[in-house]
Amino acid sequence: MIISRSYAGQKMTRDEFRQHRQATLKAVIEIVEMRERPWHTPTYVTVLKHMHSRGLRTAWGNEWTMPRLCMFLNRMGYVGLHGVARRNYEL
Repeated sequence: MIISRSYAGQKMTRDEFRQHRQATLKAVIEIVEMRERPWHTPTYVTVLKHMHSRGLRTAWGNEWTMPRLCMFLNRMGYVGLHGVARRNYEL
């Protein structure tokens, strides 16, 4: 479980924010790779359910929503969950 200092009422440093962002991305990648069928990318709802069950929160301590997750992945250089699922494949 990732607990941010922001969630505890303290401001995060840049390094803590970067670590939180990387840990969240790693968790999303793990969730996407848990899929039952390798050719099937899980839906945002499925990924969000897993994130909520793991207790993952945003850097501000809020729960993840579909728009937040989509924007987070875009900022990290992925085109949604399909980009995460296909990150190891060359087209």
